[in-house]
Order: sequence, then C-alpha cells, then structure tokens
Amino acid sequence: MESEDPDFELIERMAAGDEGAMTIFYERYKGLVGRLARHSGLDEADSRELVQEAFLRAWQSARSFRALSTARSWLRGIVRHLIADRIDAAVKARAVFVAPSRLAEPDAEDATPAPGYGPEKLLDLAQAKQCIVQCLKKLSTLHREVIELRICGAELREQEVAKVLGIPLGTVKSRTSIGLNALARCVEHCREGRTADA
Repeated sequence: MESEDPDFELIERMAAGDEGAMTIFYERYKGLVGRLARHSGLDEADSRELVQEAFLRAWQSARSFRALSTARSWLRGIVRHLIADRIDAAVKARAVFVAPSRLAEPDAEDATPAPGYGPEKLLDLAQAKQCIVQCLKKLSTLHREVIELRICGAELREQEVAKVLGIPLGTVKSRTSIGLNALARCVEHCREGRTADA
C-alpha cells in the first residue's frame, strides 16, 4: 500500500497477523469508535461491546483493505455497519435502547421524553434505510457509483473518486450533486408513501 497515511502500514502489519500493530491501532482509535457508538444511542455496556466488535472486524478484514480511503474512514464504515445491524436487530425484536445520560430525572417536574431509539424511532430509521436502498437502485449507474464511493461505502474524497473512476474532478462534483438531489427527492417521496423515480 503506497500512501503517506501512517495507518496504512499498521493495517498491512495487522493483515500479516501482527498483534502489536493491532494494539497500536486500537489505542489510536478506541476513543473515536466509543464516541460513535455512544452517539448512536447505545448504552455504555453495548457501546463497549460494539468497540470490541469493531476492532475484531477490523482485524479480520485487514487483508481486504485496499487503501481507497483513509484508515479512519474505513474504520468509521465498519462501525456504521455494526450500528445499522444492531438497529435492524432491535427493530425485529422491538427492543429499546436509550443512552442513560440522555434520560431525564424521573421526578423532574418538566421532564420531557428522552431522545433515543424507542420503537417509533427504530421503525422510522428502518423505513428510512429501506427507502435509501430502494432509491439508490433507481439512480443511473453513473450517479450511483459516485454516491456509493463518496457516501455509502468507502467514503472517498472527491479527488480519490476521480482517480478510481478515471474521470475529471468536476465530473465527480457534478454527478455527486445531481445524484444527491435525485436521491433526496426519491427518499422523501418514498417515506410519504408515494412512488417516485430518481
């Protein structure tokens, strides 16, 4: 992997089974992964579990890392997929998880419902995710491939997408803008129960 990102060397070593490299990678990013987990609405215990799961997944998939994005973006993608899996599982089980720090005091006079992933929120997220998946399929191939590289997968920078696809930077920007606008319209119609073309 030829890159100036020092994390790429760590991932290469992880791919070769170097546990010392894994320890360094873990210490470097455990705070980031923990914050992402807690901000998703997971409680402290589930957040700690997700942190361990994320780094295990990184260790297991290090060999498939292709350096198309930064190591940080790659790890964030792993975390997002794990969180999405937990939301899907919670929706199916009708489970509720709310971060304790967001809960109001039970005897507070002006207590308001705590923001979190209750059944309604989980169902809303599941519907939104389903709409996004459906609407991505409706985009033209040219727009979909840019959106998937920029946002839905590796989270590449515009310059990186241009290099991967072999197209000018201006074309990447244009396709991203058009694709996102079409996707937003389609998702809005989908969530309102209307059929819409991207």
